[in-house]
Amino acid sequence: MLPERPMQELLWGLIAMVFGGLWIGRSHAALMLRGILMVSFTAIVVVAVAFGYWWIIRQTELLLVLFLSAIGALNILFYSRWVRLKALKDNMLKPPDPA
Repeated sequence: MLPERPMQELLWGLIAMVFGGLWIGRSHAALMLRGILMVSFTAIVVVAVAFGYWWIIRQTELLLVLFLSAIGALNILFYSRWVRLKALKDNMLKPPDPA
């Protein structure tokens, strides 16, 4: 029997090959499985974020959490690509004019 570590690596390699084949597949079954996987992973992430948010609220003051959440939302808003591109529009260095 194989030691535990190489067995785990073989198993993860097999799982990665299955997901890779699924991701590049063009059949209707592959499309449905990709949709199911994306929905389930999204549900897991949403539940984890909601639980983390609930736990943070229970551990700290409510106003502090709301304030930090507002700061985070504003950071995401103002760091979005369209805001950065508009802010940096005329800040690019121009090459010197050949005289």
